[in-house]
Amino acid sequence: MSRTRSFPVHPLLMGAFPVLSLLAWNREQAEPAEALRSLIVCLLGAALLWAIVSLLIWPRERAAAICTLILVLFFSYGHVYNFLKGVDISGFVLGRHRYLAPVWLLLLITGISLQLSGARDYRNMTSFLNLVSVTAVVIAIVQLGAFELRRLSAERAIEASAPGTAEGSGLQAAGAARDIYYIIMDAYGRQDALLELFDYDNSEFVDWLEQNGFYVAACGQSNYAQTELSLASSLNFAYLETLDDSLQPGNTDRSRLRPLILHSAIRRLLEERGYTTVAFESGFYWSQIKDADVYLFPRLGALQGSGIASGLNGFETLLYRTTAGAILADASAVLPSSLAPDLDSPIRKHRDRVLFTLDSLERVPSLPGPKFVFAHVVSPHEPFVFGANGEWVDPQQVPEAERDEDWYATSYGDQVTFLNSEMERILGSILAESSPAPIIILQADHGPSRGNHRMDIFNAYYFPEGGDEALYTTITPVNSFRLMFNRYFGGRYPLLPDESYFSIYDDPFKYRFIPNDAPGCAP
Repeated sequence: MSRTRSFPVHPLLMGAFPVLSLLAWNREQAEPAEALRSLIVCLLGAALLWAIVSLLIWPRERAAAICTLILVLFFSYGHVYNFLKGVDISGFVLGRHRYLAPVWLLLLITGISLQLSGARDYRNMTSFLNLVSVTAVVIAIVQLGAFELRRLSAERAIEASAPGTAEGSGLQAAGAARDIYYIIMDAYGRQDALLELFDYDNSEFVDWLEQNGFYVAACGQSNYAQTELSLASSLNFAYLETLDDSLQPGNTDRSRLRPLILHSAIRRLLEERGYTTVAFESGFYWSQIKDADVYLFPRLGALQGSGIASGLNGFETLLYRTTAGAILADASAVLPSSLAPDLDSPIRKHRDRVLFTLDSLERVPSLPGPKFVFAHVVSPHEPFVFGANGEWVDPQQVPEAERDEDWYATSYGDQVTFLNSEMERILGSILAESSPAPIIILQADHGPSRGNHRMDIFNAYYFPEGGDEALYTTITPVNSFRLMFNRYFGGRYPLLPDESYFSIYDDPFKYRFIPNDAPGCAP
């Protein structure tokens, strides 16, 4: 037993811990598959480092201790740097590489010197470092396991309660089954909000929609201010407190929202009536319905970029920036392209996903029906990667310090312009290629992240053959599918009060009621 305790496994564990810990802290936004490559690379890197140091330094316990010191300093650098960037003492910002990097180098030299000087009780030191590293890894694994247990518990609860389906047990399709499209344009504000915030006139797109049979709710508001809350509500056509009584102020656990989105009432009701669910990869953890009957995603080939760290996903980029790699990341503008880390690949992947979804939507009518098509288009939400004509825009070319309100207004407006032109093409094709006429809900999950218009959303409906007669200017997403079921499936869902609740990310279920009091919108 003593030999087991004294064998130095801590370098390998300290190579794995940063990945597991970062995944545990970001599990609500990242999937384990995104971290797998990082975990393998870090483990192999730690093993290779240990092998090299062991060739130079003996005994192996001393080499292992030096390896662990190197790994701790390497993986902690970015965390300390990011923390110190927010520390300003009379105009003196501590978070500068010119200050922190020499300190880290001094710590490394001092630590190695102490290890090389004199004889030490390496057995006890190894046992201590093993214990610390094992404890750290176990804590991270327990956090990940706890999340998975909460997720599985939430999924079982959703399966047992089947929110919204009880009232729909008597639903029948009215005539020939129509394809149903639910297209979410993330952070797309309604017309008056765009005009006030960005001096952007969206009347041309609104006119096109109305001329093609759409009803545009001029006073549309979202029910919630955050994507996952908004989608969980709209897809189950109910307010969150009626879906899960644990979603209360002070509860920051969002894990119970994802099953409400993935196994929503609308999906269940339609699949029970023979509908095929079609979904797309969005890059947004909460809205990717991977077990849909048809799940579409881009086949990403060789990525652009030749620098080190090219082809990273979002999690890997985050991990890279928490290490000493942050030095190279911030110095990329002055480094040769072969040495500069390529951290733009998640942004390019985001652009590819949006383009793929837009292009695929135009081809969806050819799939066998009837279909329920759910598409979360993460645009015009940041990052701003489209010019007005769809050209590539690299948001990283504009330093954060220069991203003022004028930059935001121009960039957001360009994305809206491009998205409008794409939607005219897509919707025109869907209407032309669909028989019978489809049902289309074109809606935002929330408004722009500027000013006081977070709740003011774009909200348009194509309800054919008189279905638009029941629509009204202040309709909110919670009533969208209630009206649809009542009109086309013989449903008897009562309409709910159209209410909007704002909350901040740190306390998502503590709401502030937002009245719909824009001119001409108050009931």
